[in-house]
Parts: sequence; structure tokens; C-alpha cells
Amino acid sequence: MDPVPRIPAIISNSIVYLYRDRGEAETGAESGASGFLVGEESTVKPCSHLYVVTNKHVVEGKTCYPVVRMNLRHPSSGFERIFVLDFKQSDWVLDPKNDLAACMLSPDFNVSIVDFSVIDRKFLMTEEEFQRENYGPGDNVVYVGRFVGHAGKYENMPSVRFGNISMNPNEREPIVYDTDDEIRRSQVGFLVEARSRSGYSGSPVFTLNQHVINNRRAVVPWMDMRLLGVDWGHLPEKVLLRDPQGYLHGSKWYVEVHAGMMGVVPSWHLLDFLDTDPRLIEQRQRDDELYAAQLATSVPDKEAGEAKESI
Repeated sequence: MDPVPRIPAIISNSIVYLYRDRGEAETGAESGASGFLVGEESTVKPCSHLYVVTNKHVVEGKTCYPVVRMNLRHPSSGFERIFVLDFKQSDWVLDPKNDLAACMLSPDFNVSIVDFSVIDRKFLMTEEEFQRENYGPGDNVVYVGRFVGHAGKYENMPSVRFGNISMNPNEREPIVYDTDDEIRRSQVGFLVEARSRSGYSGSPVFTLNQHVINNRRAVVPWMDMRLLGVDWGHLPEKVLLRDPQGYLHGSKWYVEVHAGMMGVVPSWHLLDFLDTDPRLIEQRQRDDELYAAQLATSVPDKEAGEAKESI
């Protein structure tokens, strides 16, 4: 058996956890979803714009999880290890076309108090790159998110899972699925053979193509990985129940089982969303004006908008 690749911490540190409210975030409730941090340069150097990205279905509807939890850079005790961003549903910007949502961090967000890394928008795969590099069924992927039920009571400890592209997206054949709110949606996206589950919605999904020949465990993110897209959930299937003799039940009861397939929103849809949504454009322009005003008088307060570590 080939060695399992060692995924660097800079990848897992980009993950955030999402909860229904501050109370659930502070107590580590076993419900919620995943998200990740994306950054891009501001037109005002050396500042940046930072976003939390997740699925639209995560932050809308009855099962809304708008509150973001991150890890403190310097925990003060065994129990004070997290930092909560108490976002409301209205703080999130929803993509009208895809199962994507983004929330911009405030320009005065103090990046020095939390332990995190940022996925630079240059790390997101474009559709042209996808076609040029001929990605497709069988190619390896890695996704990182929240394993609900473990490693989340006191701090975020994202888990890494592996899979393979099973089917490329096709605009003529969107994938139809039901959300936890029993809302039927359709989404153009990848099918990935992977054991996703509740809690991983909003996780980043990366391609993995290693270049280090003499060490198959070594992964160099900026060489070996690209953001393929965003996990929007696993796809179940219904199996008809039979009695021990093999006959169908008259009532035709079904049981829902995991199909082993995960749906992934392509990264180029995320790029288009970030670039064209009017509300995000307005927020960036407003923040750029603030950065420019700060730089005109002094060093940006609290290192505004500057990411510490990015891939």
C-alpha cells in the first residue's frame, strides 16, 4: 500500500467551524458546518480582503449556522481556546446561482489573536486551468472540514479525508439533491467518490498531484494542490427493504444509505461570485477607502486586513 500523503497544517488552519449561535459555538455543540478563509489583495497595499466561505444552504433556512468559530493564537487556559465571530444571517452574502455564501471580515479584524491561514484566491482553480490540465475521473482529491461529534468541544480540530473525482461538471446535467430543510436544489458540480457526511458542508476540496518523487508522503501545497471547489454535501440513495425470504414488503419501506458520493461546487463559480456580486464589490470598495485613509495618517490599526499566512 502506498504511503498516505501528509497534508500540511497550513491547509487545515484555513478551516473554520460554523454554529447556530454564540452559545453553541462556545460549548462545542455537535451540530453545524464547515467553512474556510479566502483572501485577496486590496488595491491598497499591503492590505487584504478576507472572506469566510461556506455553502448557501448552511446560512439560510431553518437550520442556519451563521456564527464562525476560530482558534485563539495564544490560548489562556485549557478551556479558553476559541474566538467567536458572532455573525448574523444578514451578514452573509448569498450566491443567487450556486450553493455558495461569503462573509467578509471587518477591516479592523485583529488577525494577531487567532491562529489561521488563508487560501489566496490565486490558489483557486479557474475553468481554463481545469480544462488545460485535463482533470477528470480518477484524479485524487483532499477535503478538510469538521467531523461533527469529535474534536470540536474546546477547539477546532479539522479532519482530512481523501477521495477521487468520479464525474466532471456538466452545465446540461445539474445534480439534483435535497437539503436538510427538505428543499430540492440543483447544482452544476463535480461528483467525488468520498465519504462526506453532515458537518463537512462548506469544506474546501483540493486536487492532489504530488511532485516529490522520492518521498510520496511529502506535499508542497503551492506545487501539489489547487482548490477544486466547495463540498455542498453527500448524496444518499434509497434502498427498498425486503423480508428475510427476499420478498418485498407490502408497505414498500425504504432505508436511506450513504451513496459514497459528494457534490462539489466548482471553484470557478466561487471566483465568479466573489468578483461580480454587487454587495461584495461595495464592501471591498468601502474597505479600500478605509485602508487608504488609515495609511494616509498611520500604520493600519491592528494590522487591518493583513493575513499572516497564506497558500
